[in-house]
Amino acid sequence: MNKLSAKMPSATSGYIFVLFAATCWGLIGPLAKFILAHGKLTPEMQNIMQKGMTLSEGDKLAPMQVEILSPQTNNYRHLFGYLHNNENTIIKMTLIQGLNRQIRRVCRDLGLTILKLCRISHGPIQLAALPTGKVRSLSEQEIKALYASVRLNK
Repeated sequence: MNKLSAKMPSATSGYIFVLFAATCWGLIGPLAKFILAHGKLTPEMQNIMQKGMTLSEGDKLAPMQVEILSPQTNNYRHLFGYLHNNENTIIKMTLIQGLNRQIRRVCRDLGLTILKLCRISHGPIQLAALPTGKVRSLSEQEIKALYASVRLNK
């Protein structure tokens, strides 16, 4: 394996672990996740998240990109399978801020219960269909994009 690789640990579905020799971790870029939540995400709740909100603990959050996804028009069965029903919502969230358990805390404060999280990208690195617990080497294009995202030349 080269010195740059992506891994999907079993503890957090979709988590990318990037082995990067530089001390630039945290500068890679936005984090995108699919979320299956019990409850309905209303347009008002979506607007609150998109403008930025304050958590019940007092942490102020940066605005997030939030999209409600339709299981009828998109193929999410491979991610959520039998868990999707009319009482649940599939959401795509893109964060620029990375507070501990941020998505879980946001959903909790809005009355939604997280059933499943799946990280789909972190900065320029896309997971695509990388199974849980599997590792793959990054492509040359991904390595260049990763270096560029932390403002380093390769």
